[in-house]
Amino acid sequence: MLELPRLSEKCLLDFLSKDPYSKLKRVAKYSLSDMLRALNWAAAQEVLDAFYELGLDKTLKRPRSTMEVCFEHYVMDTMFMREILDSLVWLGILDEAAGRYKLRFFRRKMKRPSVVDDFMKTPLRAVFEVIKLMGESIVDVLLKGEKELDWVKDAAIAFEPLEFSPQFVKMRLYSCEMLYGYLKEVLRIENKKEIKLLVTGIASGFGLVNVAQFFSMYRSKIVALEPSEREINLARGLLEEFGLEAYIERYDILKNILKASVVRDVLGEDKGFSASITFERWRFFDKIGRAQILTNLAYSLEVFGSLLDFSVTKEQAVMLNTLLHTIRGWYGYMTIQEKRDFLCTAFQRVKEYKSRLISRADLPLVRGIWL
Repeated sequence: MLELPRLSEKCLLDFLSKDPYSKLKRVAKYSLSDMLRALNWAAAQEVLDAFYELGLDKTLKRPRSTMEVCFEHYVMDTMFMREILDSLVWLGILDEAAGRYKLRFFRRKMKRPSVVDDFMKTPLRAVFEVIKLMGESIVDVLLKGEKELDWVKDAAIAFEPLEFSPQFVKMRLYSCEMLYGYLKEVLRIENKKEIKLLVTGIASGFGLVNVAQFFSMYRSKIVALEPSEREINLARGLLEEFGLEAYIERYDILKNILKASVVRDVLGEDKGFSASITFERWRFFDKIGRAQILTNLAYSLEVFGSLLDFSVTKEQAVMLNTLLHTIRGWYGYMTIQEKRDFLCTAFQRVKEYKSRLISRADLPLVRGIWL
């Protein structure tokens, strides 16, 4: 199991002691990288099937541009085709030079990671099943130019096991540990007696539960703003199940966060939150929407405030990101460089754990609309 600070490890064990999450104990020994490797493998299988069905293995025996491939195969969604071709370059199946792609070598089957069998014996098997569902839609989406699947109706329920997987829970709790290490010193200097946290992107309620778990050990108030009524209902049920507290309001986070009624009630005389925590919120917003949310988050913080961001990057989930383009409204995971540049627009400092987890952005520059 990933080594975590003592408090984070205790929170993880408490989480996995409850049913049905206890069924995931057997896979808690695997890392987030192990899980993403398994998901990328499953997604790659579906992309390769679409590759064969379209006959791209024959077309790309000679170099072709994305537009040439689309013209030859009557493909309407050129951006999705580009995503597929780039992911096949990442797999080592295609070579790319000057925007033209050529078949390098081809393997009908990719090596199945050994962790897949263990994951399939847990509730995580639902995730692999919805990956299959999305794979069946790839060719239709390419040819029609219209996304086929609805996130809530077709995929969200199946993806929820990812949110309560030990791998995501570990990283959320570890991120909270790093954030608290900063806050305890700053709040002492600022003579603040209470931590006030804003949570957006509540990860089907499980992200909010993890934050509430960790910060229940300290004097704190937690506000969650979420545009999805379904996720709010899930979060309320989970908080009751775990005996935890947080203030939740359904709110459009593209608007001024400080005007939310629950925010005004909790902040009182304070000018903003001690910190803001966001989980996987960027993937369903375009660049303008992401920028507006970041503005709102930075503007809602105290001058010493910090943003904690936990989200998978495109490099970590290349094939899964490609497959998810079959979902309506999917804008994709950001690359690590995009995320770094994005956060640096509004914050003076961006701190990272290793190279692909941005754990904290400090000292907001934004004090108004900068778009």
